[in-house]
Amino acid sequence: MRFERKVELLRVEKYEGEETDKFFNDVILMAGGEPLEYILGEMQFCGTTIDLSLRPNIPKEETEYWVYQAIQDIKDKKYKIYSTDDMSKNIRVLDLFSGSGSIGISFLKKIPNCTLDFIEINSIFKKQIEISLIKNILDLSRVKIIIGDVWSGATGLYDVITAVPPYVSTEGEGGKGVKRLHKSNLNSINSNDEYHYYKLILSNINNYLSNNGVLFLEFDVNQREIIEQIATDNNLSNYFFLTNTYRHDFVFIYIKA
Repeated sequence: MRFERKVELLRVEKYEGEETDKFFNDVILMAGGEPLEYILGEMQFCGTTIDLSLRPNIPKEETEYWVYQAIQDIKDKKYKIYSTDDMSKNIRVLDLFSGSGSIGISFLKKIPNCTLDFIEINSIFKKQIEISLIKNILDLSRVKIIIGDVWSGATGLYDVITAVPPYVSTEGEGGKGVKRLHKSNLNSINSNDEYHYYKLILSNINNYLSNNGVLFLEFDVNQREIIEQIATDNNLSNYFFLTNTYRHDFVFIYIKA
């Protein structure tokens, strides 16, 4: 997004069209690299309001793209999660690396008969997710927020598992590299093996996914070949890839047969 457009959004959304001293201070912050989303304190994602006051990773447009499509495909019964035409079946969803909670909150908002387990390693973001749940007027009895790494605290089988492991995207508008992680959160990447989390997910996925359950796993476009190799090494075969708006594969979708 062009800087001028960000300034206009800031003026309208935070200052109701007024150009106050605080407005100009925020413009200076943006010029220095502070993301507009952090300055606004929240953002829209799949028709939900995601609070960012505790500075989790900022959800990206490419993630919103596949989350919206995944929810629509589930509601349209593209996947055999519903064994009959009875759409009232409770769907168990697990959101790994939850961060702001944007993915799980979108599922809760759009699929009323789902329950959600969030797993997030940073205890601060438990409060962050709770703030967004309240902002979106969602029933907290449908939710469990677990502080842990990858599978820690996951119980039983899930119909849907979503995961956006830490990575830095190399693709962006106009060919410019766009970081999925804000610079303050780059230390969350495993420096020894960039595929560490992908290996943990794909080597254990069948232990947590129900029959006909679906995994949605986001990755950087340059990681596709290795992701497929990891899947092959773990004897996963019933999968396909989702293509982004730049016509590059960026989401690995696995269905447990």
